[in-house]
Amino acid sequence: MIYISIICIFQLQLWDTAGQERFRKSMVQHYYRNVHAVVIVYDVTKPETFHSIASWMQEVESHGLMRAPRVLVGNKCDCGTPESRLATTYAQRLADKYGMPLFETSALLDSECDNVESIFMTLAHKLYSKQPLRVVSVEGELGPGVVTLGRQKRSASSNDSCLCS
Repeated sequence: MIYISIICIFQLQLWDTAGQERFRKSMVQHYYRNVHAVVIVYDVTKPETFHSIASWMQEVESHGLMRAPRVLVGNKCDCGTPESRLATTYAQRLADKYGMPLFETSALLDSECDNVESIFMTLAHKLYSKQPLRVVSVEGELGPGVVTLGRQKRSASSNDSCLCS
């Protein structure tokens, strides 16, 4: 029998550069130091934002974040006509190339709004699963011979941006 109970609180701090080059250049190394996950967002109605994904991925790689959980998000699915929006198949191919899931979202359409929560739930799950298990107790509360495994506890004073207990 395997019993898994997960209680973990994640505090997310998001940096939205709106794809502007001036923000990219001003984001110096210390901003990248405690990055644990990456969300790359493009506007489905503006092909230039999709084409800039490759340069953002180079930025991610140059800061050693290729192993960090990453997601690709196509935003503004409610805008434009289906013909004017970037086809999902192109975005999926690119997401597959970089080994990250693709989400499409809209802040206006209820049917697409749920994807916003899914993005961060996916990242939280990936972050949690990356933490190594450790032995908490050999003789646990469940009885003799039971080994209790848990995640590494982190103190609130830690400089880490992810707190799990």
